Amino acid sequence: MFFTITFLFFLYLNIINAVDIPIAKHQLVVVESGSNVVVRLKGWDNKNPNMKYSIITPPTSGNLYQLSNVFSNHNIEPKAGIPIRSTSSSTTVTGTNNRVYYTRPSPDVDREELWDTLEYTVYNGVPGSINGGTSYKGTVTFVSPSGLLRSSNFLLNNEDWTIIGNIKGEYNAKYEPFSRGSALNHYIINTDDNIHMITQNGNNNGITNPISSSLTTQKIDASLWYFHAPKKYYSNYGIAYNGYLQFTLGFFSGDLTQLNGDNTNVVEMECSQCIGPVTKGIKLVYKLGKLLSTQKLSSTNGGSTTFTISLLETSGWLIDSQNSLIPEWRAPTQCEMIQVLSDISSINILGDWTTWYETVALDNFKLIANTQLAATKNNINLGNVLPLCAQYRPDASVCSCDE
Repeated sequence: MFFTITFLFFLYLNIINAVDIPIAKHQLVVVESGSNVVVRLKGWDNKNPNMKYSIITPPTSGNLYQLSNVFSNHNIEPKAGIPIRSTSSSTTVTGTNNRVYYTRPSPDVDREELWDTLEYTVYNGVPGSINGGTSYKGTVTFVSPSGLLRSSNFLLNNEDWTIIGNIKGEYNAKYEPFSRGSALNHYIINTDDNIHMITQNGNNNGITNPISSSLTTQKIDASLWYFHAPKKYYSNYGIAYNGYLQFTLGFFSGDLTQLNGDNTNVVEMECSQCIGPVTKGIKLVYKLGKLLSTQKLSSTNGGSTTFTISLLETSGWLIDSQNSLIPEWRAPTQCEMIQVLSDISSINILGDWTTWYETVALDNFKLIANTQLAATKNNINLGNVLPLCAQYRPDASVCSCDE
């Protein structure tokens, strides 16, 4: 109780202070391979809408330019003006409407991940403003039309994925450079080596809390193994909010008529530094029953199924209550969902789907942004994926969306 009251008071003070700091908005921008785009940087301030925009860190691939005078003032080609280089000091944006010009390299190759990012700040020039009137850094994320932010296609190796939950503890996932059907082509694979059957009584199965207290009694495997994602996914991917998590599983052996319970966590996503419901850390889970209520296991295509899960708080995710007296976990709030995406520390994908031994492969794991909300070459006024109420801090650690 003391922790909760203290945290709420701390959060209140932070929000009060935050509204006095201008905001450099996080933005999502689509650029086709080898193409270019004019980017309109967007800031917010409750005191002065006419702010100064500065590039802090330009992209490392492709080129970033100030607008040429003729394009800035009259929208006449050429667009490119003075190059914006990486320096020890910031570069003030000179283009009208806070615009800069970004070009991809030529030739260019889609690497199945985000193209690059640029960081910028805004300054309101108001005397006495908190933080000297300068915002925290906002990030513009450039993606291809696919919207891919990070992915693992296992073309050459296991990409540092590991297996957790088996007898041996954590170990490297086995890589296989083979194809199986049209959905699996170079993948990682693992076989269950630990069975621990228990009875799930509908209230607490010893592993996780259930979706509801009305679950029927059933036998389940309490020793679950997972594919554990590598470090490249443990960063700020708040821009993935309202996007998707996608992955393909291939079932090489195992009785899929004897699945683990509906309450089994099929995806676990954590933020170790976020402030949770009771203590430090937030764990979000997506349940097996919820997933299979909308997406069915495939009996064709070599036994492989591709699953897509929306990264919205209303799509079926649940949050660990951190309280054994609260057996029913609730849906996360908008702030909690965005905070976890903005500081991911762990992602696990269930491999142990059955109550007995199974062999399962993972392929084409993808973190995908919602490009329907992204700014494009033809519409630079889009790009607002994240709500303003979650952008007081770059990691969404101060958020007022739930008020």
